[in-house]
Amino acid sequence: MFCPNCGRQLPDDAKFCSECGTPLTAIEPAAETSDAGADQSAIEPAAQAAPPMGWFKFIIWVQLFISALSLAAAGIMLLTGTAYVVDGISYAGLVYDLIDGLRVIDLVFGAAFVALAVFALYVRQRLAGFKKGAPRLYLTLLGVNIAVQFLYAFAMSIAVGVELADVVTVSELAQVITSLVMIIVNKYYFARREHLFTN
Repeated sequence: MFCPNCGRQLPDDAKFCSECGTPLTAIEPAAETSDAGADQSAIEPAAQAAPPMGWFKFIIWVQLFISALSLAAAGIMLLTGTAYVVDGISYAGLVYDLIDGLRVIDLVFGAAFVALAVFALYVRQRLAGFKKGAPRLYLTLLGVNIAVQFLYAFAMSIAVGVELADVVTVSELAQVITSLVMIIVNKYYFARREHLFTN
């Protein structure tokens, strides 16, 4: 069958369009009738009832991929010590010699960032498939990301022996604030579309 709203080809047993979220259950009986006029009248209300899904498409096609890439890059840099490369020269050995416990912190949080990257891709697949509970997983990802970023900054401040405010940069603070706003906005956004995630 094809989605009456966006035209995407879908499995015959689909309940919602995986592209735009249009509910398809309302049009199943009409699809079986041979009267083209009745078929069109049944399709139009179903298409109109679908909430806008532009932000959802941005999340699954852009935001989650970028998040996964940036988390994986940060994790790999911490795991390999390339976070301490300046102008092609690695200062990792020097930094780890000067700051006790920093290597362990980098290994633990590097692994955590890589795990978060994998989790972001998993969440993306769940959302794209309109799987039940996927929006909750997405909100969890945003929250865990904030927690891991904060814990890493806190561990760094202890290892270096400075105040937490001295470790957190303005851009990192802005990222945390953006993530908090995203949690609030997306909680509301997905609450209005929870009925779409039933697969």
